[in-house]
Amino acid sequence: MITSISSDLPTFKQLKFHEGLNILLVEKSKESTEQHTRNRAGKTSFIEIVHFILGSKCPPESIFRNDILKDHEFSMTFDLESEPITIGRKGESHNDFRIIDGNTEKWLITPYEDKSKKSLFINKENWLKVLGTMVYNVPPDVIENEKYPPKFRAMFAYSARRENNHAFSDPITQSRHQQIFDWQLSISYILGIDWNLAREWQIVRDREKTIRELKKAIKQGAFGDVLEKSAYIRTKLTIAENKTNELREQIRSFKVLDEYKELEKEASSLTEKINYLTDQNVIDRELINELKESLQREEPPSIEALEEVYKEAGVALPEIALRRFEDIKTFHETIIENRSEYLSGEIQEAEHRLEKREMAKKEFSKRRTEIMSILSEHGALEQYSAIRTELSRAEANVEELRKRLSSTEQLERQTTELEFERTGLLTRLRQNFHEQKKDIDRAILIFEEI
Repeated sequence: MITSISSDLPTFKQLKFHEGLNILLVEKSKESTEQHTRNRAGKTSFIEIVHFILGSKCPPESIFRNDILKDHEFSMTFDLESEPITIGRKGESHNDFRIIDGNTEKWLITPYEDKSKKSLFINKENWLKVLGTMVYNVPPDVIENEKYPPKFRAMFAYSARRENNHAFSDPITQSRHQQIFDWQLSISYILGIDWNLAREWQIVRDREKTIRELKKAIKQGAFGDVLEKSAYIRTKLTIAENKTNELREQIRSFKVLDEYKELEKEASSLTEKINYLTDQNVIDRELINELKESLQREEPPSIEALEEVYKEAGVALPEIALRRFEDIKTFHETIIENRSEYLSGEIQEAEHRLEKREMAKKEFSKRRTEIMSILSEHGALEQYSAIRTELSRAEANVEELRKRLSSTEQLERQTTELEFERTGLLTRLRQNFHEQKKDIDRAILIFEEI
């Protein structure tokens, strides 16, 4: 029960209260007209002072930190566990509450003494803990250790609703900006329902928020906006790890050869020579075939053909002394024989060139094989550097996939756990409602009567 509210502000009108119903009225004189207002009579300020003494926030824009009021103390006398206590607070030192009068031995936290001011004080945080334990019987260990414990400020705001916070707009909330877990937990505690359910629901919401942020982080990562399943990422990781291991093995067995470039050039030159010799061989083989065909066609003409030619020559050249037929025949046979010998010689020369080229090709091929064997077992420094660079990229890719897999597995695991926890909480909530049906029904009827 509040006994009185006062202030050292000279213009403040002290308020005193008695047991039973107290109504705060404002008088209106006969001279008052419709233009006169009662807004400055202190009706709203009364509620604000009650909250101010009982630990409400005091931001810079608060009326209690106004230049006119900040150095003045407002105080309230009220019963705390049936014992009267008087508490004072100033806007200038809004984090400290002065114990003006009363016994503090039962308090959870002992006030400290300011010898310069010859008074006992308690800071805001500890004052709210004291009020929570003594007004609403919140266990001290819950206040100290639990996440989202029942808070005095959240619950008391239902007993002294503030119009400025739109507290009369909705019966289940005491502020327009009140969070869902805050009113669920506060009302559950006030009505005697298992408030731990509301607290655990909020912890689930926090974890769901973490999952949403994790999903967002994954989508904004290097792998684009596709949220992949862990099984798919695991497959990609296995392939990437295998590639990385292969590159490591290449580097481990890599032998740098200083003459690598020179040998590479020599091998290239030998290849060009072999190709040239091969082309020349093709040309000579075609020549040999043509010469052999010509040789087969070189046959001496028949005796009848020679006689016919001879007669025609005698007719055409009567004045020329023609040789005897036998001389002509011998001469023709000599020409045929000489041409055959020439063609045979050309064939022999072409075959000799082929033989020499084949021997050269064998020598070139042997040397090229030796060089290629050396090159296959060794490498150039540039190749080694290129493999190292590729390995670095592969290792970075593996690390990224591992992180992505870990995040995705965590996401999937937490999603499954939260679904299970939500189901469990819903079951507990229904069971709790069933067990406390009488208390809940009584609260509903009381609210209906109001």
